[in-house]
Amino acid sequence: MEINKLILDDNLEIQKPIESKVKRILFLILFSAISFTTTSQSKDIVLADTTQGIFILINKTYSLPKNYIPADLLKMTEKYGDSTKMIKKETYIAFKQMHDDAKRDGITLWITSAYRTYNYQKWLYDRSVNRNGRVYADRTVAQPGFSEHQTGLAIDIVSARGKSLTVEFEKTKQFEWLSSHAHKYGFILRYPKDKENITGYRYEPWHYRYLGVEIATKIRKSNLTYEEYYNQFIDNK
Repeated sequence: MEINKLILDDNLEIQKPIESKVKRILFLILFSAISFTTTSQSKDIVLADTTQGIFILINKTYSLPKNYIPADLLKMTEKYGDSTKMIKKETYIAFKQMHDDAKRDGITLWITSAYRTYNYQKWLYDRSVNRNGRVYADRTVAQPGFSEHQTGLAIDIVSARGKSLTVEFEKTKQFEWLSSHAHKYGFILRYPKDKENITGYRYEPWHYRYLGVEIATKIRKSNLTYEEYYNQFIDNK
């Protein structure tokens, strides 16, 4: 009787870690499935309406053709951003004003990335897939033709040259200043926290999109993502 009890107890002790591992594996499979359905590439792809100018929506549904190059691209100066990168003129003018006003408040802002060609997008996406797998890549990097950067209206902001794009940016005085002032210059935080199920991308405190002062201010006051605002107020016009 005691021997049987010991055998039973031993079996239970063996089963516990096995059950724990099985539950862990099932959780990871479920999480991956959920992540894939909410952040993977849309099957209902539509060519974006380039006649909408600065209000154009680019995401996992709305894409740009491979040969699309926005008008009025120019190179930045090192004072404002990476001088090897291009940016749309209207975006650059707005950023320069924001940069100069922030500097008067003791805040330094610098553009590390702006316009990206289709081929560069492809290189970035393929690199991420090779390093981290497709599910992770789809949460963090746009597939070629589906990046706002191809419009020249999106910018990645850091505090100074050489700084990396990380979530830690949200803890900086730069992010605090941008949260209060970016809309006054026509910029919105494009991929807000806890909105991944709508935007398709994880939170990016460094990624800002130029929309003009009027729309940027309305979006900030409404607390909507650009997808939500676009569907309610622009696409229905």
